[in-house]
Amino acid sequence: MGLFFSEFTYPDRLSAISNVESQRDYAEYAKFAFKHFNMSTVLTIAAVVVILFFLFKIFKLITRLALIAVFLVLAYLTNPSEEKHRNAVREKNFGEGKIFHPRVKVKDLWVASLTQIADDDGGVKTIGIGLFTKVFVFRSPEK
Repeated sequence: MGLFFSEFTYPDRLSAISNVESQRDYAEYAKFAFKHFNMSTVLTIAAVVVILFFLFKIFKLITRLALIAVFLVLAYLTNPSEEKHRNAVREKNFGEGKIFHPRVKVKDLWVASLTQIADDDGGVKTIGIGLFTKVFVFRSPEK
């Protein structure tokens, strides 16, 4: 135990040797750095870092825009047909025990569509919305 303890108690000689070697290594590295890395190298590295930063920012923006575009294309492609709007109004009336209202109109908004009922006086009343192949009727088609 004395030998093991003495190695860690008196490390001055070992630390002095490693300290001198590390100082020599640092001095050699500093000479190499000053010799090979001039101001244009530093500026080039800084420019590359700035360019990479902006590229990642642009990539993030492009990714968000691509996701929005995919969402809008899917919404456009899965916009429900007029027949689905008529069926939804028919089911809503059938659930309430009423007869089917034949004057169903659809206002196409490209990514969604509105279910509307034509009134007797020429006006329209919006009673539902169609999104992603589904039609949601919120109000009864009756007055």
